[in-house]
Amino acid sequence: MKSVLWMLGAIASLYVMAVSARELSGHLNTFEVLALRCVA
Repeated sequence: MKSVLWMLGAIASLYVMAVSARELSGHLNTFEVLALRCVA
């Protein structure tokens, strides 16, 4: 059961990162978004 929660948390965090990168792409350059994704 604990592993299921870890997997759901990982999926949720990847989803949030993908959505935030898509939203930031309207305001920032592509390379700036990639740099922010590497730092996070």
